[in-house]
Parts: sequence; structure tokens; C-alpha cells
Amino acid sequence: PDDPKPPPDNLGTPTATGMRKRRGSGKRGSLPLGAPRQTAQLQELAQQHQHQQEELKAELRKCTERIGQLQEQNQSLQRQCDSWFSQLQRLQESNKSKREEIKGVLNTLKEELTCPICLELFSPGTVTFQSCGHSLCRPCLSSLKTPNCPTCRTPFPTSIPQSAMPSTHPSSCTLPTCVDRLLELDRALYDLLMGPPSSPSSNTS
Repeated sequence: PDDPKPPPDNLGTPTATGMRKRRGSGKRGSLPLGAPRQTAQLQELAQQHQHQQEELKAELRKCTERIGQLQEQNQSLQRQCDSWFSQLQRLQESNKSKREEIKGVLNTLKEELTCPICLELFSPGTVTFQSCGHSLCRPCLSSLKTPNCPTCRTPFPTSIPQSAMPSTHPSSCTLPTCVDRLLELDRALYDLLMGPPSSPSSNTS
């Protein structure tokens, strides 16, 4: 009889379990077919993201510089506005004092052109100024019963009859003197509004 054959050596022949393990390990170690394309897309996206970050950083630097420039301009404008405001306050105070002076001059002008007896403004050709400095209209001067100034009670330096006083009073004057006084008041108003005229030396300097 033939001798029985020995059983096969498991160490030398591959088993089904070993085959499955090797196939499984081969699947895990290899890359899928679309992996290179996805890797390239990810790299491209990363480059785009980095480029966008660089652009944003550059834009941020520009905005920061612009903000600094605007802050400097704002401070300069603020200083200029403060200077203008202080000048405006000084002008307002000066104008206030000038208005008060002008008001006083106008009151003086009104007193100069108003008869102290009838309290009417002088008509052209009817005003007379006396030696005491006060003015009267001719009708009121003609109606005076005493030759005294009705304002300061100063006697008129004359013995001329009262009826002749309006036309022959030596200290009386007519419209030209009133015009002279108006011109003086006008010059005073001009000096108040525009300031005193500058000297030639200051202009040449």
C-alpha cells in the first residue's frame, strides 16, 4: 500500500485569512484615483486665501494711514476754528462797544437837532446856536420872554430887543454851523466804525 501523504504545511501556503489581510492592508495604503486633483484644488484655494489675506493687510495699512491723515487734518481744522471763534468773540465785543458809542453819538445828534422848547427837529434855515453852545429854533427864540438860554439859564450877551434877536443876534448862526456840526458827528461815526486813520509812517513800514 502507498504511504499516506503528510498534511500540507500551513506556513508555506497562503491561507484565506492572510489573503484578506493583505488585500485590506493594500487598500488602506494606496490613494484613491481623484486624490491628486483634490490636493491641487486645496493648494490653489490655500494660495488664493493667502493672496486675499495679503491684499486685506495692504488695504488695512492704507486705511490706517488715511485715518492718521484725517486725524491730523481734523486737529488742524479744530485749531483754526478755535482761532476763528476767539477772533469772532473779540469782534463781537468790539462791535458791542462801538454800538454803544454810536448810540451815544446818535443821541447827541438828536439833541443837537432838537429844539429844547418845542421838542421838534429843526427845519432848514430855522436853527440858531447861542454862545453857551445850545441851539434853538427861530420861532421859539422869538417867543422867549427873557433873554436867557432855556437849557442852562445863561444870559444872552446882548441888549438887542427880543424881536430882533433871531436875525441880528451876534452869537447866533444858521444852517452852515449846523452842517459843520453834522460833519463833525459824521467823522466821529466814521472813526468809530472804521477806526482812526493810520499814520503815513505806519503805512510805509
